[in-house]
Amino acid sequence: MARQSTIIGSAIDIWGSKWDVREDRKTAHGWPVRIGWPAGEPRGKAGAGGPRIIVTPELAAHLESVRAAPGGHGLPIGMTALKRLRRLLGHHRQIDRAEWWSDRAGDLADLTIEAFAARYQVSAGAVLNARHALFGPVLRPAGWWRAPDIAQLILADLPISTIADEFGLSASTVRRLRHELGSEPCAISTA
Repeated sequence: MARQSTIIGSAIDIWGSKWDVREDRKTAHGWPVRIGWPAGEPRGKAGAGGPRIIVTPELAAHLESVRAAPGGHGLPIGMTALKRLRRLLGHHRQIDRAEWWSDRAGDLADLTIEAFAARYQVSAGAVLNARHALFGPVLRPAGWWRAPDIAQLILADLPISTIADEFGLSASTVRRLRHELGSEPCAISTA
């Protein structure tokens, strides 16, 4: 004899379909996660399959509110069920994140890395990666360091770290540029 599940109620999902509710799981949000089957359909392998989470309006609104950080959903459901719900609702983490960065491209281009990171509470590394992805590498023109005013600063009697910070270079790059400028036949004159 087959098992019979007790139907404790009914629910309407966000698409207007009626469901038979088998279980209500309490949440800290004041509404239950409801589990059941489509109403009026046979259950089991030959019918509607096993019970599943019903996408109620409250559940859909909550998942939309945590769309950017789905790990913090705080619901009594597993990750596989969460992935299924996100797929049903059209949430796609990578696409959502790419749109978030694209929406802020103006600030990304204008603000410093630190200012952008502080304004939007993201890491400096994420800002750097997004800049590179959206705008490509920032390249200086070939031989930029040979311009008289720049070469003079590179060869100045200043700490290498100061010069490196000024141009956004590493200390080893400053040493290499100093060496190349110093070994050129027509070194920059200060006269």
